[in-house]
Parts: sequence; structure tokens; C-alpha cells
Amino acid sequence: MKTSRYNGGYIRPTRHGSFIAEVNYAYKRHKKTCKNVDDARAWIDGVQIELAKRTRPLDPWDLRDARIARDILPEGVTLADAARFYQAHHRGDPGLTIETVIQRHLDEKHKRRLREKTLTILTQRLRLLQTALGARPVAAVTPDELRAWLDARGLYGRTRNHYRAMLHDLFRFAVLSGYRETNPVAAIATVHIDDTQPGILTVDQTKALLRAAETRDPDCIPYLAIGLFAGIRPAELDRLTWRECGPTEIHVTGAIAKTRRHRYVTIAPNLAAWLNRYRGFDETAVRPVNFRARFRQLRADADADPWPHDALRHSFASYHLAHHRDAALTAHELGHRNPDLLYRHYRALVTPAAAARYWSLTPDPEG
Repeated sequence: MKTSRYNGGYIRPTRHGSFIAEVNYAYKRHKKTCKNVDDARAWIDGVQIELAKRTRPLDPWDLRDARIARDILPEGVTLADAARFYQAHHRGDPGLTIETVIQRHLDEKHKRRLREKTLTILTQRLRLLQTALGARPVAAVTPDELRAWLDARGLYGRTRNHYRAMLHDLFRFAVLSGYRETNPVAAIATVHIDDTQPGILTVDQTKALLRAAETRDPDCIPYLAIGLFAGIRPAELDRLTWRECGPTEIHVTGAIAKTRRHRYVTIAPNLAAWLNRYRGFDETAVRPVNFRARFRQLRADADADPWPHDALRHSFASYHLAHHRDAALTAHELGHRNPDLLYRHYRALVTPAAAARYWSLTPDPEG
């Protein structure tokens, strides 16, 4: 297909299979890349309709408004100058509600193919905002309103920061979409979190947990062993299958990784012993069915409650760093770009002797 004329515009195919629609007006060339010819024609039709509105004759009420505006404006300032000033300082549709913007924001997230769990959590939290402020024009929302909403929900610490980040992303979308001029969340401060050591398992607790699994529920061992001795994130472990577990490395593919960037995690000698004994079929998931309930029972059997947050990954990071004394290596295994995050959130103080015991934990020879 060659360049063709349509309704006062042009449609030109590209070598990538898309189409460029073009309309010339106000001494400028305006273009839009479209997926197909129908979309290109629809865009040109829309432009021509808008141009027709702009060039319609002024009715008596328009003339009256023009005269009033001319009397208000200082000498030398034209109506066009006033219109441009208004456009620059009053972005967005004053009638567009938060409810509408939330739905468009979620639609955009769906198009970006966020993971289902992430979308579910985001949708649930934004619906709470919609219930409280959904009818408010998005262009009129103030920092005080959003701050009051956060306060009313009783949010503190990291949870409050997570909700603030969600709001910041929503109103950033509104600004980029032209629905409002500024992001009101920029005026809401984040909460400062005191640095604390992560909770990890002792070597005895780790051993007791693995022995309980060997005795009562061997299907849970691969999940626990990979978490303890490879440090893979729980959400990544939930998506991992045996196909990704090779003899010396675990391939955390882009479809599995939290960051969507694939990486290889080294299988330590003691982890290889666990996986060789309890290996499953390639197509099956490493995480067994009904894992959460079974895991609670194993923790109770091993007297490992209260369970520290993300204890498997935090234990791996702390014992790996103490054993290898190489922060860059530990950060690489965790999937971090640099060791800073390791020192801020994952490292607990562990002695080299305890680390040596941790990495010597292997299956029961008599099991």
C-alpha cells in the first residue's frame, strides 16, 4: 500500500507494518502512528471534527464573552495570549473524576502485563481510594485530602510508604496523561524507618525444620532447601518448576523473576544433595499443593514460631555473606545489582563458625 489521501489527510504505511496518519493545519504537520488503516482513518476523522469546531462562526454569546475578556485584559494582551496562559496553567478536564482515572490507570497496568497478584493488590488498594474520593475531580485533589485518607486508614511505617508510592504512581499517571498539572503526593513526606536487623533462623532451627520435613512431609523439602540455600524470593519460588533446576544452577527466568530479568543462582553442594534426593518431574512445580498449611504445621513441629518475615531468604543472605565474605557475590546470588540493598535489609550478624554449620546441613544419611 502506498501513501493515500483520506478526508484531507494522508495515510502512509511503514516498514514495521504500522501506519502513519498525517494532517496539516495551522502551518504545522501533525502525525500519529496507528496499528492499522482503520485506526489511522479514525484519527484523521477526529482531527477534522475538532478543526471544524474551532473554525465555526462566532455566535452572539461568543462575541459577548470576547468583548468582556477584551475589557478585562491589560492593553497589549490578546485573547489568544489569555487562552495560551490558561492552557499552560489549567491542564486537565475539571470534570474528570478519580474513579475514571483509577480505571484508566488500571487499564494501563493491564496493558503492561503486570503479574496477576500485583494487579490484584493494586486494584484492591485503589478501590479503597475510589470509595472515599472517587467522585472528586482529579484536578482538584489536594495533598491534605490524600494525607487525611492515609491517616484515616491507620497506616504506619513501611505500609504507609507503600500506599504513598501507590498514590504517587496514580497521580503521576494523571499528570502524564494531562489530567492535572502537578502531583499532589510530592507534598506528602515518606515515613523514616529505623534500620533493624532482619530476622533469621538459627542453625539449630534450620536443622529442626528440615528434619521435621524429612520425617513428616518430604514434598516440602525442595521448596525449603531452595529458599534456605539459594535465597530465591518466595514469589519466584512459587513459580519455579523442576525444569529450571539444573545440576549446578537454577535458572530464574524472566517469567519467574520479580524484576523480569533472568539470572542464574548457584546450587551449593549441600543444596545439590537435598535436590538430588527429593527431585521431582520437570513439568511439576517445586512448591507442593496446599503448601501454606503444610508449612505452618512443619514450623510448629520444629518449634520455629514466631516465624521471622522472609526468613528463608534472609537466612540465606546472612549465612552466605558470613561464609564467603564477598558482598558482591552474595548480592549477585540474591539478584541485586549492588551490595547496598544487602547491607540495608538482608544482612544479620552471623559468625563464620555458624555459617560453616549452616552450609554443612545435608539430608539425614539414614533417611
